[in-house]
Amino acid sequence: GVTQQRCGSVGVTQQRCGSVGVTQQGWGSIRVTQQQYGSVGVTQQHCGSFRVTQQQYGSIRVTQQQYGSVGVTQQHCGSIRVTQQHYGSIRVTQQHCGSIRVTQQQYGSVGVTQQGWGSVGVTQQHYGSVGVTQQHCGSVGVTQQGWGSVGVTQQGWGSIRVTQQRCGSIRVTQQHCGSIRVTQQHCGSVGVTQQQYGSIRVTQ
Repeated sequence: GVTQQRCGSVGVTQQRCGSVGVTQQGWGSIRVTQQQYGSVGVTQQHCGSFRVTQQQYGSIRVTQQQYGSVGVTQQHCGSIRVTQQHYGSIRVTQQHCGSIRVTQQQYGSVGVTQQGWGSVGVTQQHYGSVGVTQQHCGSVGVTQQGWGSVGVTQQGWGSIRVTQQRCGSIRVTQQHCGSIRVTQQHCGSVGVTQQQYGSIRVTQ
Protein backbone atom coordinates (compact mmCIF):
# COMPACT_ATOMS: atom_id res chain seq x y z
CA GLY A 1 0.00 0.00 0.00
CA VAL A 2 1.42 3.37 -1.07
CA THR A 3 -0.25 6.66 -0.06
CA GLN A 4 0.74 10.25 -0.96
CA GLN A 5 3.78 9.39 -3.08
CA ARG A 6 5.35 12.29 -4.95
CA CYS A 7 8.39 11.11 -6.95
CA GLY A 8 9.68 8.22 -4.86
CA SER A 9 10.41 4.61 -5.81
CA VAL A 10 9.00 1.47 -4.17
CA GLY A 11 10.08 -2.01 -5.27
CA VAL A 12 8.91 -5.33 -3.80
CA THR A 13 10.33 -8.66 -5.06
CA GLN A 14 9.46 -12.24 -4.03
CA GLN A 15 6.82 -11.34 -1.43
CA ARG A 16 4.85 -14.26 -0.02
CA CYS A 17 2.49 -13.09 2.75
CA GLY A 18 4.21 -9.94 3.97
CA SER A 19 2.93 -6.38 4.32
CA VAL A 20 4.51 -3.19 2.96
CA GLY A 21 2.99 0.21 3.76
CA VAL A 22 4.34 3.56 2.57
CA THR A 23 2.80 6.92 3.53
CA GLN A 24 3.93 10.43 2.48
CA GLN A 25 6.96 9.52 0.35
CA GLY A 26 8.82 12.36 -1.41
CA TRP A 27 11.86 11.32 -3.46
CA GLY A 28 12.93 8.39 -1.33
CA SER A 29 13.75 4.83 -2.40
CA ILE A 30 12.34 1.64 -0.85
CA ARG A 31 13.36 -1.90 -1.83
CA VAL A 32 12.01 -5.08 -0.23
CA THR A 33 13.35 -8.46 -1.47
CA GLN A 34 12.41 -11.99 -0.36
CA GLN A 35 9.78 -11.02 2.23
CA GLN A 36 7.82 -13.96 3.66
CA TYR A 37 5.47 -12.96 6.51
CA GLY A 38 7.18 -9.79 7.66
CA SER A 39 5.82 -6.27 8.03
CA VAL A 40 7.43 -3.08 6.70
CA GLY A 41 6.06 0.41 7.34
CA VAL A 42 7.57 3.69 6.13
CA THR A 43 5.98 7.04 7.06
CA GLN A 44 7.10 10.55 6.00
CA GLN A 45 10.14 9.60 3.91
CA HIS A 46 11.69 12.61 2.16
CA CYS A 47 14.77 11.47 0.20
CA GLY A 48 16.04 8.57 2.28
CA SER A 49 17.04 5.05 1.25
CA PHE A 50 15.48 1.92 2.72
CA ARG A 51 16.56 -1.64 1.83
CA VAL A 52 15.22 -4.91 3.26
CA THR A 53 16.52 -8.31 2.09
CA GLN A 54 15.41 -11.76 3.28
CA GLN A 55 12.80 -10.74 5.88
CA GLN A 56 10.86 -13.66 7.37
CA TYR A 57 8.57 -12.71 10.28
CA GLY A 58 10.19 -9.48 11.43
CA SER A 59 8.72 -6.02 11.84
CA ILE A 60 10.35 -2.81 10.59
CA ARG A 61 8.97 0.71 11.08
CA VAL A 62 10.62 3.88 9.81
CA THR A 63 9.07 7.27 10.64
CA GLN A 64 10.25 10.74 9.51
CA GLN A 65 13.26 9.69 7.43
CA GLN A 66 14.84 12.64 5.62
CA TYR A 67 18.08 11.75 3.82
CA GLY A 68 19.18 8.82 5.94
CA SER A 69 19.92 5.24 4.94
CA VAL A 70 18.46 2.07 6.47
CA GLY A 71 19.57 -1.41 5.38
CA VAL A 72 18.31 -4.69 6.86
CA THR A 73 19.57 -8.13 5.72
CA GLN A 74 18.43 -11.55 6.94
CA GLN A 75 15.83 -10.54 9.56
CA HIS A 76 14.06 -13.57 11.07
CA CYS A 77 11.52 -12.30 13.61
CA GLY A 78 13.14 -9.24 15.15
CA SER A 79 11.76 -5.74 15.59
CA ILE A 80 13.35 -2.55 14.23
CA ARG A 81 12.04 0.98 14.88
CA VAL A 82 13.63 4.11 13.43
CA THR A 83 12.16 7.54 14.28
CA GLN A 84 13.35 11.00 13.12
CA GLN A 85 16.39 9.99 11.06
CA HIS A 86 18.07 12.96 9.34
CA TYR A 87 21.26 11.89 7.48
CA GLY A 88 22.26 8.90 9.58
CA SER A 89 23.10 5.35 8.53
CA ILE A 90 21.65 2.16 10.05
CA ARG A 91 22.75 -1.35 9.05
CA VAL A 92 21.32 -4.55 10.53
CA THR A 93 22.60 -7.98 9.43
CA GLN A 94 21.46 -11.41 10.63
CA GLN A 95 18.86 -10.34 13.23
CA HIS A 96 17.09 -13.33 14.78
CA CYS A 97 14.48 -12.09 17.29
CA GLY A 98 16.17 -9.04 18.81
CA SER A 99 14.93 -5.49 19.21
CA ILE A 100 16.55 -2.34 17.78
CA ARG A 101 15.32 1.20 18.46
CA VAL A 102 16.89 4.34 16.98
CA THR A 103 15.34 7.74 17.82
CA GLN A 104 16.48 11.22 16.72
CA GLN A 105 19.54 10.21 14.70
CA GLN A 106 21.20 13.09 12.86
CA TYR A 107 24.44 12.05 11.11
CA GLY A 108 25.43 9.07 13.22
CA SER A 109 26.06 5.44 12.29
CA VAL A 110 24.46 2.38 13.88
CA GLY A 111 25.51 -1.15 12.90
CA VAL A 112 24.18 -4.39 14.38
CA THR A 113 25.48 -7.80 13.21
CA GLN A 114 24.42 -11.27 14.37
CA GLN A 115 21.83 -10.25 16.98
CA GLY A 116 19.98 -13.10 18.70
CA TRP A 117 17.42 -11.93 21.26
CA GLY A 118 19.31 -8.86 22.42
CA SER A 119 18.17 -5.25 22.66
CA VAL A 120 19.86 -2.18 21.18
CA GLY A 121 18.52 1.33 21.82
CA VAL A 122 20.03 4.58 20.52
CA THR A 123 18.45 7.96 21.40
CA GLN A 124 19.56 11.47 20.34
CA GLN A 125 22.65 10.49 18.36
CA HIS A 126 24.38 13.41 16.62
CA TYR A 127 27.52 12.21 14.77
CA GLY A 128 28.42 9.22 16.90
CA SER A 129 29.01 5.59 15.98
CA VAL A 130 27.42 2.53 17.61
CA GLY A 131 28.47 -0.98 16.59
CA VAL A 132 27.18 -4.23 18.09
CA THR A 133 28.49 -7.62 16.87
CA GLN A 134 27.49 -11.12 18.02
CA GLN A 135 24.91 -10.07 20.64
CA HIS A 136 23.08 -13.04 22.18
CA CYS A 137 20.60 -11.70 24.76
CA GLY A 138 22.35 -8.60 26.08
CA SER A 139 21.15 -5.02 26.28
CA VAL A 140 22.90 -1.94 24.87
CA GLY A 141 21.51 1.57 25.42
CA VAL A 142 23.08 4.81 24.18
CA THR A 143 21.50 8.19 25.01
CA GLN A 144 22.64 11.69 23.97
CA GLN A 145 25.77 10.75 22.05
CA GLY A 146 27.65 13.55 20.25
CA TRP A 147 30.72 12.38 18.33
CA GLY A 148 31.45 9.40 20.53
CA SER A 149 32.03 5.78 19.56
CA VAL A 150 30.54 2.69 21.20
CA GLY A 151 31.64 -0.79 20.12
CA VAL A 152 30.35 -4.05 21.61
CA THR A 153 31.59 -7.50 20.50
CA GLN A 154 30.46 -10.93 21.73
CA GLN A 155 27.88 -9.85 24.33
CA GLY A 156 26.02 -12.66 26.12
CA TRP A 157 23.47 -11.46 28.70
CA GLY A 158 25.29 -8.32 29.82
CA SER A 159 23.95 -4.79 30.12
CA ILE A 160 25.62 -1.64 28.78
CA ARG A 161 24.27 1.89 29.27
CA VAL A 162 25.95 5.02 27.93
CA THR A 163 24.44 8.44 28.75
CA GLN A 164 25.63 11.89 27.63
CA GLN A 165 28.77 10.87 25.78
CA ARG A 166 30.33 13.75 23.86
CA CYS A 167 33.34 12.43 21.92
CA GLY A 168 34.60 9.54 24.04
CA SER A 169 35.30 5.95 23.02
CA ILE A 170 33.87 2.82 24.64
CA ARG A 171 34.90 -0.71 23.66
CA VAL A 172 33.50 -3.87 25.24
CA THR A 173 34.69 -7.34 24.14
CA GLN A 174 33.46 -10.72 25.39
CA GLN A 175 30.92 -9.58 28.02
CA HIS A 176 29.06 -12.52 29.60
CA CYS A 177 26.63 -11.21 32.23
CA GLY A 178 28.28 -8.06 33.55
CA SER A 179 26.92 -4.53 33.87
CA ILE A 180 28.57 -1.37 32.52
CA ARG A 181 27.30 2.18 33.10
CA VAL A 182 28.99 5.26 31.65
CA THR A 183 27.50 8.70 32.42
CA GLN A 184 28.66 12.15 31.23
CA GLN A 185 31.80 11.11 29.38
CA HIS A 186 33.47 13.99 27.53
CA CYS A 187 36.40 12.69 25.41
CA GLY A 188 37.70 9.80 27.50
CA SER A 189 38.26 6.17 26.55
CA VAL A 190 36.80 3.09 28.26
CA GLY A 191 37.90 -0.43 27.30
CA VAL A 192 36.53 -3.63 28.84
CA THR A 193 37.69 -7.14 27.81
CA GLN A 194 36.35 -10.48 29.04
CA GLN A 195 33.86 -9.27 31.67
CA GLN A 196 31.93 -12.14 33.23
CA TYR A 197 29.64 -11.05 36.09
CA GLY A 198 31.23 -7.81 37.29
CA SER A 199 29.85 -4.29 37.50
CA ILE A 200 31.59 -1.17 36.16
CA ARG A 201 30.44 2.41 36.79
CA VAL A 202 32.04 5.46 35.17
CA THR A 203 30.62 8.93 35.95
CA GLN A 204 31.90 12.29 34.62
